[in-house]
Amino acid sequence: YDESFLHSIPVPDFWSVNGLSQYEAYANSGYPTDKIVKLEALRDLGGKSTELSNDLGEKPNNKVPKILIVGEYDSIRMASLMSVIEDFLLVNSQYHLTLKAHPACAAVTSQNPDSAMSEIFEPLSECLHKFDIVIAGNSTHAALDAYIQGLQVIIYNDGDGFNLSPLRGNPNVTFIANAKELLTTLNLLKNSTLEEVEGEEFFFRDESLPRWRGLLGSLASRGNHDDTSRRV
Repeated sequence: YDESFLHSIPVPDFWSVNGLSQYEAYANSGYPTDKIVKLEALRDLGGKSTELSNDLGEKPNNKVPKILIVGEYDSIRMASLMSVIEDFLLVNSQYHLTLKAHPACAAVTSQNPDSAMSEIFEPLSECLHKFDIVIAGNSTHAALDAYIQGLQVIIYNDGDGFNLSPLRGNPNVTFIANAKELLTTLNLLKNSTLEEVEGEEFFFRDESLPRWRGLLGSLASRGNHDDTSRRV
């Protein structure tokens, strides 16, 4: 973080973060806090949907939950996830899973109308409320979207690479590595209740954008007094 050393790598004058967890990660790593700027997450403004499915804890024990798989952008990770899903469905035909593939990585699903898996193509923001549980890979933002919306989240991590999930370490999220663990987790979640999730834990979401307005106003004021460019 210090540019005074010979052959040092250029760093920005300020580094912006859009959530408290990100701020704490940078601060805990030793990054100078006076160079960290907090800004609203433009992609995640506002509150969570009011059209979510019923709380899992209120469902009859024999009701099969609606499960959405959100795809990975990495083709190798996605293939590994789909392999586990296929193994799971071979011996658990009572479940029907729906796939929402990542735009950058199409997945191959069965064209058999009797298949226990189907695919949807509508935007994630328009379909999350139709489901109870989301299964995701460990490097997709969609898992966090689902968690903030109040859905139960299961994340697949086979341990072959880094765990890139923004939900790693979260006690309310279950990580699985194979089909057996997936079944165990689904059986537990069928009788569990959802906890209220504070989106501010992850993102600054004030729609009036006070942080952005403050930053842009400060930069505009600074530009009126000198020609020095600032790197943010």
